[in-house]
Amino acid sequence: MFDEPVIEISTREVVSITPDTSITTAIGIMEKNHFHNLVVLDTDGVYLVSIQDLLIASNPESHVDEFMFKPHSIHKDIPTLDAICELIDSGQRAAPVVDDKGALFGIVTDWDIMKRGAESRILKDTSVRRVMIRNPVSV
Repeated sequence: MFDEPVIEISTREVVSITPDTSITTAIGIMEKNHFHNLVVLDTDGVYLVSIQDLLIASNPESHVDEFMFKPHSIHKDIPTLDAICELIDSGQRAAPVVDDKGALFGIVTDWDIMKRGAESRILKDTSVRRVMIRNPVSV
């Protein structure tokens, strides 16, 4: 089930911006596309910005370069199961999918993984009780 290369479940048509994009523009793109993260392509590599970081910006006309970070990237040929583990370990909701030279091939998100998991007969037959958090923190 999750043994195919991660590139097969990834989004290949990546929406991206540059570091000099205004925060207002970036938030607009993220809202329009329902993104939590947005790829920033710079001359020295692939970065991400998160909606949470941009929403707390004091000056919405400043550029995203103040908030972009170098994410953990995932190689396009690794099995999806390994990519899931890497994504969880990184603490990110999305990761750029790259080739051997670090060139952007796509992006894999928690949504892509959940969508793929929804196709699984094993997971469809699994009771929520088996995977739910038993003592969630609440306020």
